[in-house]
Amino acid sequence: MSLTLASEPSADLARLGAELKQAGAPWVEIVLPRRVELAAEFYRWEVATAVAGAVLGIDPFDEPNVQESKDNTAAILAQIEKTGVVPEGEPRAREDGVLVYASQRLWEKLTSYTPGHPSLEMLIGRLLALKRTGDYLAILAYVERTAGTESAFAHLRREIRDAIRIPVLQGYGPRFLHSIGQLYKGGPSTGIFLQITSSDAEDLPIQGSRITFGKLKLAQALGDLQALDSRGKPAVRLHIAGSVADGLATITQAVERALTAFAQT
Repeated sequence: MSLTLASEPSADLARLGAELKQAGAPWVEIVLPRRVELAAEFYRWEVATAVAGAVLGIDPFDEPNVQESKDNTAAILAQIEKTGVVPEGEPRAREDGVLVYASQRLWEKLTSYTPGHPSLEMLIGRLLALKRTGDYLAILAYVERTAGTESAFAHLRREIRDAIRIPVLQGYGPRFLHSIGQLYKGGPSTGIFLQITSSDAEDLPIQGSRITFGKLKLAQALGDLQALDSRGKPAVRLHIAGSVADGLATITQAVERALTAFAQT
């Protein structure tokens, strides 16, 4: 579905719509004559959501797995309050300032029959190789949203999508937790998850607490990762210890090398 203003047509969306329709995919195009019509769209989709929920026999406003992530986060914050340290464990691997975290179960799957220390390229390649027909990849980015990160993630989505023919979603945490986050955890087991977190160059304290805003954000990421892990969803966390721009460049290069290896197999 596309939503555009009549005064600001998008050639990219028009081209995408034409390609999807030619491929037989359902495509809905909504063109708003004026900006104020956006309020009517909110109302239309809220009603549509309620109607769809009634037809499916579900409560579309019930988010049990979102609450699970919140409960996990609360437990992590309690540990931080007690010790002052984020309980994130030891990284499984590290490369050029990017630290790799994964559950024991997933780590054994990604590194089986691999002698020595696995590279970031190999780990990302094996994670992507888990895809099956109908799967999608979700990039869960707990980094600041800037023009630079937007460009980097757009490039990653496009490269992965075109190379291995898989839908790629991307959102910024923790804001996505209250929308599509419910689907990721409570929906079908068709997702592959790449969580990206970062250290904050400047961290702000929370008055009267050992928790900082940076630790709060990381606790939310870890709580969500625990919820994914508890359901057996393949989820890897890449933590950028230094510059976000440098870390995303390292991740992008590893992804591109992994995709090149895919093309050669």
